Amino acid sequence: MNFYTVLWPNEWVKNIMKNGDAGPLTVIYGGEHTSQPSLSKVKAGDVIYAVRVEKGQLFIMGRLTVAEIQNADEYIKNNLQINPDNEMWDSYTYKNKKTIKHNVPRTCTDDAALGVDGSTIENRLFPNELIPHLKLGPIGKEVPAKLKNGQILSLTFQGHVRRISEESAKMFDCLF
Repeated sequence: MNFYTVLWPNEWVKNIMKNGDAGPLTVIYGGEHTSQPSLSKVKAGDVIYAVRVEKGQLFIMGRLTVAEIQNADEYIKNNLQINPDNEMWDSYTYKNKKTIKHNVPRTCTDDAALGVDGSTIENRLFPNELIPHLKLGPIGKEVPAKLKNGQILSLTFQGHVRRISEESAKMFDCLF
């Protein structure tokens, strides 16, 4: 089992929360865009943490244990009954931002990580004093999280589904 993070943009989080989406977290999308990165490394049994960074603070928004990776188009067609009428997902999401939930992709997507035991979606502030202890990267090559003036940078998580160490996952799990 591996543990990963995916960065959720602050505006996206604020919209879904304003729309009453408190979970449970059921799906996380991946694609070719840095704002919704590829899930190619993720396998059934892995855990994905949705995170966001605002003003140098790290928030753990939710946790999802992956049951399977599915083609996103098939998942959307079979489970959401949404047809964006041949428009881009980011356009669809923008037009529907007053009703959008986490289960609708925010931009182009290839895969959907479907989960079991998804957590609620909420702002869980990760203690700043623990941030220097976060380790990210491949097994045996983990490196500390990037900090600037003692604060976490969103670049630490941006653009990739980042693997985190088991010890880092245990620290995240203390917030659930």
